[in-house]
Amino acid sequence: MTIGDSGVARALVEAAMARFANDGATRVQLRVLTQNGEAARFWHQLGFAPYLTTMDKALS
Repeated sequence: MTIGDSGVARALVEAAMARFANDGATRVQLRVLTQNGEAARFWHQLGFAPYLTTMDKALS
């Protein structure tokens, strides 16, 4: 089973987005690890798009 298979995750996100908009929010941002293609596809299907790229390097 993947993130959006049951539709529960999508319904929860859509309800949250509606609540945010109702409360006056004009933008929602979230973080997705670049290695997590499944999550990136899920959020993309809900209308999210890349906005900022953060570069990271482990020092150990």
